[in-house]
Amino acid sequence: PDMPTVADLFATIPARLRPLFAPDALPWAPLDGLAEFVGGDVTGVEGKVSDSAHIEGDVEISHGTVVGPGAVIVGPVIIGEDCLVHPHAFVRPHVVTGDRCVIGHSVEVTRSILLDDVMLAHFNYVGDSILGAGVRFGAGAK
Repeated sequence: PDMPTVADLFATIPARLRPLFAPDALPWAPLDGLAEFVGGDVTGVEGKVSDSAHIEGDVEISHGTVVGPGAVIVGPVIIGEDCLVHPHAFVRPHVVTGDRCVIGHSVEVTRSILLDDVMLAHFNYVGDSILGAGVRFGAGAK
């Protein structure tokens, strides 16, 4: 059987993230363009960041997003609108989220794309991954 393409697997791609998703590309291809995508223009911090959070490098935190106490975000990273980064989450380089995502307590994310409405419960590890719109990870998933 033929290998599925991006168009087969990701029906809902936010407009801002479409440059990463060529319709005829293999499913993992968007990860190959991630470093260039997040290394480009970032708009800075528009959301609310706790005083005890640590932000380093090129980081965009969009309007309505809240970053909790003790969270660490190391850019380049782009976090969409109305997201929640829980306390002690660790967002490592080359992460892009859509809107309304939740990165739970003590979750670690690296080199990944989270489309809109992804929810990562507490104590998860997500690396080298593309999570489609509305994906929910239970606690402790890797």
